[in-house]
Amino acid sequence: MPITQDLETQIAIRRENFDEIDTSTVDPKVSVLYRPTDELTIRGSFGSSFRVGSILQLIGPQTIVSNTDDPYNDTSFFIPWISAGADLEPEESQAVSFGFTWAPQEGVLEGLTATMDAWQIDFEQLITKESAPRLLFSDGCARAAADPNVAVPSRCAERAGSYPEGYSVQENVIRNTGLNPVLILPDFINADKGTASGVDIELTYRIDTGGFGMFTLGTAMAYFWADGPKGGKASRRTCERPAVSGSERRRVPLHASDFPLRDGRFPTLGFVPDRA
Repeated sequence: MPITQDLETQIAIRRENFDEIDTSTVDPKVSVLYRPTDELTIRGSFGSSFRVGSILQLIGPQTIVSNTDDPYNDTSFFIPWISAGADLEPEESQAVSFGFTWAPQEGVLEGLTATMDAWQIDFEQLITKESAPRLLFSDGCARAAADPNVAVPSRCAERAGSYPEGYSVQENVIRNTGLNPVLILPDFINADKGTASGVDIELTYRIDTGGFGMFTLGTAMAYFWADGPKGGKASRRTCERPAVSGSERRRVPLHASDFPLRDGRFPTLGFVPDRA
């Protein structure tokens, strides 16, 4: 919707009803586009969203079989993980973004296009899954510390900082009469909060070589930070046992860069990827 010749905005509102969980939601979205000059475009947006758990997350079960470390027996066991997540609360999020595109029309920089977008998404009641390896590791270290006949593996002390809630015997780690683990029951849960943010940058430069065609040099870079979920509301199997967070809270920077070379006849003449 034009406000002035240089300013546009879009406003949207979405309402959803979920009869199965007896709730409804109203989610707005607002975006603004501003062109102060022919060379520069500035944009921003804000919106909220609402997500209920999938059928798999609400009812399940989901089964994975994997080799999992058990400190109590000081070895790994190839055991199944079976997940379900009844009583999940809906996940809510708010997203904000800001960016610009700059494309000089004259001078030595003519042909350059620079684009940058920064964004952040804040989640509440984030739907995630408990970590089966963390559950077994916590259970194994707690049992080893309580058993005078078992030496506590050094890795329990080395990784204690990753378990601020401490090691504890887990009700959803099932062991046989010989105390060998035979089954892990990690739940889908609602974590307290989570945040994802990032910056996307793209630079392209068009070069007209005359008889050799139009070449485009460019690079695209993306940087991502995740502040992982912490804590969580227990579901049907976790209401009486000490919680072990689905994933440790941490800042995890990632980046990816591409360096393509193109001309008017071929999609890509050269390509240099960079990932971390």
